[in-house]
Amino acid sequence: MIGNGSLGGAFLALIEAEAASKMKKLLSRVEVIELNRQKSFQQYYIDALFLPHRNKSG
Repeated sequence: MIGNGSLGGAFLALIEAEAASKMKKLLSRVEVIELNRQKSFQQYYIDALFLPHRNKSG
């Protein structure tokens, strides 16, 4: 677990030039995934809201 990764990353970007450079390179690799367009996502999400999970396979 990384905890608050955004806070740690922002701090590094401010104090370490090399970290800021690496972050800029990573930014070009970011991909948006629109889960609302995935047919099965809504059902997986709803199934996961209930404890215990209704779907025993996942």
